[in-house]
Amino acid sequence: MLLTMPSGRTLGAPIAAPTTFTDLAAANAGTALTANDLEYNVGAAVAYHRRVAFFQGNGGAQNVATSAWTPITLGEIIDVHAGHSDSSNPARVAADSTGTGDDWYLCVGMVPLAAAASGAGVAGIRLNGSTIYEGAKLPLGSAHAATMMVAELLRVQTGSSQYVELMAYQNSGGTIATQASGTKLPQFAMRWACSNTGDLVAAPSVPRTWTADDLLTADLAGPGQVPLNTHIRDVVRWLRYPPVARVDSRSTTQTLNSGAWTSIQMTGGSIDNYDGHSTSVNNTRYTAPRAGLYFVYGLAAVNEAAGATGYRASRLAVNGTTFYAGTSCEPASTSLGTAVPACAHIRLNAGDYVELQMRPQGNNVTVKSGTGDSSRLIVVWRGL
Repeated sequence: MLLTMPSGRTLGAPIAAPTTFTDLAAANAGTALTANDLEYNVGAAVAYHRRVAFFQGNGGAQNVATSAWTPITLGEIIDVHAGHSDSSNPARVAADSTGTGDDWYLCVGMVPLAAAASGAGVAGIRLNGSTIYEGAKLPLGSAHAATMMVAELLRVQTGSSQYVELMAYQNSGGTIATQASGTKLPQFAMRWACSNTGDLVAAPSVPRTWTADDLLTADLAGPGQVPLNTHIRDVVRWLRYPPVARVDSRSTTQTLNSGAWTSIQMTGGSIDNYDGHSTSVNNTRYTAPRAGLYFVYGLAAVNEAAGATGYRASRLAVNGTTFYAGTSCEPASTSLGTAVPACAHIRLNAGDYVELQMRPQGNNVTVKSGTGDSSRLIVVWRGL
């Protein structure tokens, strides 16, 4: 269900640019602050950001053919901005059904595949029926259902024909069904994360408690003065444009040595709006530009040679001293490689840095560097 303000404004996307208020000389008559001004700059912004575009859905038992990508059919659990249909193309999720924005969405999915005697499974996310961004690549097993995770930060046009799909792939040599028993079933969530463009501002402080004696100003600050550009405009700017980043290992030629934890070099990327990453200086790091709670997802994706042995493990490292464990598994596939994710909500101070690390045990491996199969690090600010 879409939200509608009293003026009739439909909240399909956050407001494009909050008003910048101006202080006038005492002798000049200003423009009255009207209810419409407050609805646009306060009401609409708060209403959207407390109920942003969000989809969550589950899949069922579905056959996945060997050596072919299959979109996963989804049923709705939550669909805040009407971006999904249960009857028409139910594997597809649009950003939302209204608006003209071009924003970034955090997409997270799980694909459990039934037991198989051999082969590997892969979870992926496909944008607009074209590029597939691959997630975990794990070996399948004869006694359990392997579950692959994938996460992506994608720029999706709203109010258009653009869409996102959860995908599954396996190379066992025969058809395998997705697992759908109890709580082990395909899952997918897609949530608005950030506007495509905006202003870099300070993280908001605790909201002001207003009093009857407050004097509203644009920028003037002093006893009893409340600068609206600080308490309204910049807060709205922050909510629509918080720090996010997606960096990856495209074009890297890095080798990871057996028996050692190594930070993966991130030489490419698609967004880093607060300049937390450099492709040339300490390119394994994302440095938090503002303090807060961040969702961090890393995918360590490597090539596998014939006869690969041992295991592959991933983790997240903060300042090189605090670690968040990820996934470990045996090598997945000579033809596909292995990809192991790690994710966590991490509280970072401004200046703290986070890295994705991998430990291959058994033999050295090289990091993947393609458009859709590279290693990647995704960071999204979630709160103070």
